[in-house]
Amino acid sequence: MINIEINNYTDKFPEEHYRLFLNAWEEYFATGAQTKIPRKTFDNIYMNNPFGDTCFAAARDQDQLVGSLAAIPFSVAINDNHSFTAYQISVIMVSPQYRRLGIFRRMLRLLTEHLSEKPNSLAFVFPNDRSRPGSSQSGYLRRATLPTSIHFPSPFWGLSSCSPDGSFIIRPGKRKLQCRKISIESARDKLIDYTPPFPHIPKDGEYLKWRYSQSVDSNNFHFHHLLGQSGEDDILLISSEHRYGKRVFTVLLEVFNLRYPGEEPSFLPGLLMKLSPGRGFPLLYTNESNLKASILSPTWNISLPRFLNPRPVDLLVHSSPENKELEKSFLQLDFATADWLGFL
Repeated sequence: MINIEINNYTDKFPEEHYRLFLNAWEEYFATGAQTKIPRKTFDNIYMNNPFGDTCFAAARDQDQLVGSLAAIPFSVAINDNHSFTAYQISVIMVSPQYRRLGIFRRMLRLLTEHLSEKPNSLAFVFPNDRSRPGSSQSGYLRRATLPTSIHFPSPFWGLSSCSPDGSFIIRPGKRKLQCRKISIESARDKLIDYTPPFPHIPKDGEYLKWRYSQSVDSNNFHFHHLLGQSGEDDILLISSEHRYGKRVFTVLLEVFNLRYPGEEPSFLPGLLMKLSPGRGFPLLYTNESNLKASILSPTWNISLPRFLNPRPVDLLVHSSPENKELEKSFLQLDFATADWLGFL
């Protein structure tokens, strides 16, 4: 008989959960889409979250862990004095030999019931094809679909040679901007006074440290600062690289308009040739709506790894009469690629 239990781990991510992850995702690693995620990444994701403790549902066959499900908390600020917690259902793991037995659905229902007892909170999920049926059957309703697109940067952006300090000039249209790669410490400093319009997830220096410094491979994250000559443009870009076989894809994770918080820049230059080290196929993957230049069409016949190509991305929210007002605020959030792509 399969038993389900709910836990909060506040000290260290349990070894048995980590082993289950490696076992459950063995076929995923075998595709070459990802290197094995180190243990310290799990400790950081679940134990060092500045927004609070992660809740887990664990499925056991006697003493053997056969399924696990996480609810990762994020704070959503409604105004200067009020906020609520949104729990993202994530890292769904079921041992291959125990699949198709309804274990995920049972874990999700019990975990959702546990979360519903927490005041001022709601639960949501960005499901894949496998988790969508169980999510829908557990009371999660599709509330939005996030647009995503893939781009092949064109030469018209006018990339110039790097200057001695490692920066370079880009000329999107009539603009002239200096682009410089910076450290995560410098990126954190630039977000000290960054406050976008409400509602928003507070993405400050502590968020960047948690989200990017201890993830799968922190060396794969890149931080670029774009500064216009006139001072009108002041933008922080965060990107990552994902290897799939011999190809390397650059993913634009987050865009911070430091001059005008909350406003998406009227341009987002195709910086791929500078953002990535030049290995692999030059693709930029994002859900930023203003990147409209040179969108790849299906006729290119480019095979993308499934975890980089889940388009369209559906957002499902657990709906209840108690969280209707919270849900309205939650759906006003400006979601970035990093929010649904996860820590992989």
